[in-house]
Amino acid sequence: GFYRRLRGLLAHGGRQMGLLYIDLDNFKNCNDRFGHQVGDAVLREIARVFEAVCGQSGAVVRFGGDEFVICAPNAKKEELEELARRIYGELERREYFLGTLRRHVSGELIDGRDGISCSIGIACGRVASVQDVNRLLLRADNMLYEAKKGTKGIYFVSHE
Repeated sequence: GFYRRLRGLLAHGGRQMGLLYIDLDNFKNCNDRFGHQVGDAVLREIARVFEAVCGQSGAVVRFGGDEFVICAPNAKKEELEELARRIYGELERREYFLGTLRRHVSGELIDGRDGISCSIGIACGRVASVQDVNRLLLRADNMLYEAKKGTKGIYFVSHE
């Protein structure tokens, strides 16, 4: 889905592009502890949050098991950081999906350690081909890796 959407975006020639590479924190615990049906419900709700925050200006794609990519055409670094802050604000407002877990799991004690947050790697630059986007994605992935090494639930921005 990601590359299909990219073809449409790149059909108009080179452009500025921003990417948020997102990995869910604590999602493996959710799947292991509560099962894949509950995990799938959480994934659907998280995707809706990302889509709502992103709006019509970008595209949200599930990129792997618990990874998402938000593609934001024409976005600059400051706009991407604001997007990340809005995502974190929504996660906090939704109590890190603890309510979703409680609705789907009965008889289990759900506490703050079960909440789902995310780490985000951000990169932006001019792209004119899928190869350019792949290089941008690699930069965002490197920033995600840096975010995951330390305290989770934060974003790192590539300054290339």
